[in-house]
Amino acid sequence: MKPSTRLFKLADYCEKLGSDRFSFSEWISEDDGKCGTVCCLLGHAPGAFAKDPKWKKAWYVAYLEDKTSYVELDTDRLQRLFLEEGMTPEELHCAFIWHLQEQFWAQKGEEAENLTIESTLEEALANLRKLAEYIKSTGR
Repeated sequence: MKPSTRLFKLADYCEKLGSDRFSFSEWISEDDGKCGTVCCLLGHAPGAFAKDPKWKKAWYVAYLEDKTSYVELDTDRLQRLFLEEGMTPEELHCAFIWHLQEQFWAQKGEEAENLTIESTLEEALANLRKLAEYIKSTGR
């Protein structure tokens, strides 16, 4: 799948989930040490593309010493999958790392503000779709 198509599909999937299922911030419970984030856009990619085994495998169940479990995300695997489909590292960072948009778009001669840790789903999706349009204009 072309990277632009994948980004558009991810944006549509996340939009349907709603803003209560998105966050750039993570929190750790002092009690159990487990990650309690609801996911950034990258974290939802395995769900968006769950019919494709190579994407679904980026989610796995991790077990704690007390035998409780939680879903873990293999972000390195997800990043490799996006890169294998033709995204550049800079595009990947612009899409999923909340403080790198201004730098990316400045290199393209465009103004943009960085997303922040408090950015909303709508702001993150606007950036993702803008990036997808840019990648599409390059034929990818």
